Amino acid sequence: MQDTQKICGVYFLYYRKRLTYIGRSRDIDARIERHLILSKYKFDCLSYVILEPDELVAKEREFIKLYAPAKNLLHTPKMKKIVKRSREMIEFLAHKRLRETPKNP
Repeated sequence: MQDTQKICGVYFLYYRKRLTYIGRSRDIDARIERHLILSKYKFDCLSYVILEPDELVAKEREFIKLYAPAKNLLHTPKMKKIVKRSREMIEFLAHKRLRETPKNP
């Protein structure tokens, strides 16, 4: 049995030459295999950037913000609008509750 070194980094999935998803993993080969088995994201090409484990989260966010792939839902215009409206509603309700809270005499 051949021992292979795990590749840690941020990976990019492409479908028909378009970047569709960006993810991170401490074991990119295993993660891509899970994508293939679960077939959640359709892709026909991939690339990756090798990183140290402590860089993964920040670099993934940086790449998602820069490229805004369609399958990274929180970064699509529609989801941004939904998240913004949700935050506005939470702020409104919190402010309303504060105004309606009876004050102790």
